[in-house]
Amino acid sequence: MDKYTYRVTYSKDDSEYVGLCAEFPLLSCLEPNQSIYWYSKTD
Repeated sequence: MDKYTYRVTYSKDDSEYVGLCAEFPLLSCLEPNQSIYWYSKTD
């Protein structure tokens, strides 16, 4: 099983949460709420 390091931060510029993955630094995802954390854990 592959393991990844996820991080969720809030972007004041975008007024949304940003989901990041340490192993894929160019990949990000914007969401209006912190539900992005749960999506990343279930994929």
